[in-house]
Amino acid sequence: LEGAGDGLTALFSPKWELMATPGVWSAAATQVLFSLSPGVGSLVTFGSFRPKSKKYVVRENIFVAVCNALTSLLACIITFAVLGFIARRRGVDVSDPTLALQGPQLAFVVYPTALVMMPWANLFAVLFFLALLLLGIDSVFAWTETLVQLAKDVSSVGTRVRSEMVSMLVCVLLLIGGLPYVWNSYLLALADHFVPLFSLMLVAAAEMLSIAWLYNWRRFRDDFKQATGEQLWLYWRVCWSVLSPLVLIILFVSQVVIDVLQPLEYTDLDGVVRRFGGGYLALGWISALLPVVVMVVFAVLPHGSALRARVVGTLTCGRCGGGGGADGGGGGQRRLDEDGAAADDDEQAAQISDIDDDDNSA
Repeated sequence: LEGAGDGLTALFSPKWELMATPGVWSAAATQVLFSLSPGVGSLVTFGSFRPKSKKYVVRENIFVAVCNALTSLLACIITFAVLGFIARRRGVDVSDPTLALQGPQLAFVVYPTALVMMPWANLFAVLFFLALLLLGIDSVFAWTETLVQLAKDVSSVGTRVRSEMVSMLVCVLLLIGGLPYVWNSYLLALADHFVPLFSLMLVAAAEMLSIAWLYNWRRFRDDFKQATGEQLWLYWRVCWSVLSPLVLIILFVSQVVIDVLQPLEYTDLDGVVRRFGGGYLALGWISALLPVVVMVVFAVLPHGSALRARVVGTLTCGRCGGGGGADGGGGGQRRLDEDGAAADDDEQAAQISDIDDDDNSA
C-alpha cells in the first residue's frame, strides 16, 4: 500500500517520553488481558482437555504466550500500514489525531475507508468482514466453553442436562446480554473502558495472590510437580507472588486517579466526541466491580462443603486424574464428588460430636 512504510516507521519508532505515562502501560495490560485472556478461565478450561501426559506443560504455556504476542504484533503491523496508507491519501501525518481511533472506529471506519481505496475493493471487503466474523465466533468458543465447564463444576447440571442443551442456554444468555451493546454505543464504550482496565486487572491480581499466598506457593508447586512432573522455576514464584500483582494494582490505582481527574470521553462512529454522564459512569463502575464483589462473597460466605471441595479440587485437578472434558464424568469429576461427599461426612460427624458433647454436659 502507498504510504504503508510511513505507518510502519511510526510503529517501530519508539517515543521514550511516553513510557512515563500510566496510560501506555494500562493499554499494554489491556491488550494482554484481552488477547491472551488470563484470569477469566479460558486457558484453564482448554488446558483441562489436554492429554494426561505429564510432559511439556510449561513449554506449551510459553508457546501459547509467544504465539499470542506474535499475533498481536502482526495485527499492529497491519493496522499501522493501513493508517499510513490513509494518512498518505489524506495528506496528513500518521500522528494526526483524526487517525487515532480504536475499537469500533478502527474496525468499522478506518479499515473500510482503506478497503474502498484499494484495488479489488469488493473482494477485500468481503474477506475483511469474514475475518471479523470468524474472530468473533472464535472468541465466543472460549467464553461458551468456560461458562459451560463452570456450570458443570459447581453444580449438578452436567449430570441432569445434556451438554448440548447447556451450551445452547449459555449462547442464548450471551446473545441476550450482548444486544444492549448493539443498541447503545455508550454501553459498548463503557464496557470497552471499565471491564479490561478495572475488572480484569483486579480479578487477575486476586487470582495470583490467592494462589501464591492463601493457597500457599509451596503447596501449589508440589501439586503442579505431582500432576505434571515438572518443576516451576523461581521466575514464576517472583511474578505470581509479587511482581505481576503489584504492577496490576499500581496500574489500577493510577487509572482510577486518571478517571477521577479527567472527564471520560469517547468518539462515536460518526467521529463526534461525547462525554459520559453520571449515570453511565456509575453503571461502568458497577460493571467493573461486580465480578470482584461476587468473587469476594463466594470466598467468604459458606456455600456448602461439597461446593468448596470441588473448587479446591479444581486447583489440584492434576491429582484427580480427570480431564474436565465435555462429559464431565471422568476420574477428575469422580474424585471431586468423593471429596465433596467426604467433606459432607466430616461435617455431619462434627455435628454429631457436638450433640454428644451437649448431651454429656447436660
